[in-house]
Amino acid sequence: MRSRFAMLIGAAALVLSAGSAAAYEAYTPTPAPLRVSPSVKSALITTILPNTPFNVMGCRRWCQVQYGGGVGYVDASYVVPGDPDDLGPGPQGLLAEPLETYGTVLGADRYGYATPGY
Repeated sequence: MRSRFAMLIGAAALVLSAGSAAAYEAYTPTPAPLRVSPSVKSALITTILPNTPFNVMGCRRWCQVQYGGGVGYVDASYVVPGDPDDLGPGPQGLLAEPLETYGTVLGADRYGYATPGY
């Protein structure tokens, strides 16, 4: 009896350790509702703020996540794996920065005056 109990405890520990190893960090680029269960009809716990990292414990159509000290579910379409701070330069950064044209106007000559026919 004791050996069965010890084997059961060992198997449970193995399953739990494998489950925690599968967790990964993610974020949402837009506000995302965190719900009690994986359904749009379930109660809303809170809203996950954009670009705030959280842990994903499992994901299919809905992701089970740890956020703000609690556990809930968020629609998988909101979830982006990784750390939002690791985005680095790219299209998001380029589009966020205003472009400097140094006074150049389309259809203008080299002195900045509008030219006819442009």
